[in-house]
Amino acid sequence: MRPWYRKSTDSWYVEIAGSQIRLGKTKAEATANLRQMLSAEGGTELDSPTAVQIITEWWDDYRRTRAVSTVDSRRRAVETFRESLPTSLLAVNIRPSHVHDWLETQACTKDSSINDRITLIKGIFKWTLQAGRIPRNPLAAMHVPRPSVRQEFVPSKKWKRLIDACPNDNLRDVVRFMLFTGCRAEELIRFEACHLQTAGRTGKLVLPISHSKGKRRSRTVYLSRPALRIAKRLSKKHKDGKLFRNTSGGSWNNGALNKAFERLSDATGIAGLCPTVLRHSFAHHRIRKGQDINIVAKLLGHSDTRMLMTRYGHLEDSNILEKEAQRYDS
Repeated sequence: MRPWYRKSTDSWYVEIAGSQIRLGKTKAEATANLRQMLSAEGGTELDSPTAVQIITEWWDDYRRTRAVSTVDSRRRAVETFRESLPTSLLAVNIRPSHVHDWLETQACTKDSSINDRITLIKGIFKWTLQAGRIPRNPLAAMHVPRPSVRQEFVPSKKWKRLIDACPNDNLRDVVRFMLFTGCRAEELIRFEACHLQTAGRTGKLVLPISHSKGKRRSRTVYLSRPALRIAKRLSKKHKDGKLFRNTSGGSWNNGALNKAFERLSDATGIAGLCPTVLRHSFAHHRIRKGQDINIVAKLLGHSDTRMLMTRYGHLEDSNILEKEAQRYDS
């Protein structure tokens, strides 16, 4: 953001948020007035980065360090937020109102969606502060609503009815495998025969770091005996390419999986059915059967139990905690 001279008026101007502001007759006067304006609004230097520049820098770094699936899930939010901002807006001058105005265009109604987007945007400017590009995080104090807790899960006594309702073997393999392993949908979509490792009656599927969530460590999905049988059968059938495929022989994607689960929800009468619900069902079943919560968290791919305790609301709604309180009763 630098002053520019207009010969017709013999004056210096600057453009801020789409408006041309007259600064003075001389360059020195214009520079001094602009510095005063920026200081009053929280700016510091004439060459301070704009919000658009900062978002672009962060996005370039994010794409280099995160898994493709994670990048794709954030792409639309980042791009639409960047497009919503004035190109001349300094990063230090961004306000919560800019974020809220953008959220209104995103049709976000659930606290979980709003939480995810605000946390994403705040993270961009936290990264910028840590990189030394701005003197303070202008969104640090912005309120973030608490995400809603998922309550949906399928009790194990209904698993057979759910599996039998699958219209074809391809979807049936997906449902059974997710119930038996608790893997994420994006992990199931990426599995290939080369990821399968077996040793006698045990086995696991190991995704490399470049294909794992967060792109920080490889993801290992440990296989129960039924899940191992599915993985072995599919690895023999599809020696190259994806293990799990649709009826056309192509690989699944998130959109196609969600549509298939919507139809399965209608067929079974199980409301809100989606791949994540099967992951929660796996966790709920394991914990109810007495498996240690730390082990369940590791099987799900979490580094600790925080996610399991804060986001799996059905744990508290069951009688699990009541039983655990009495387990070592003296």
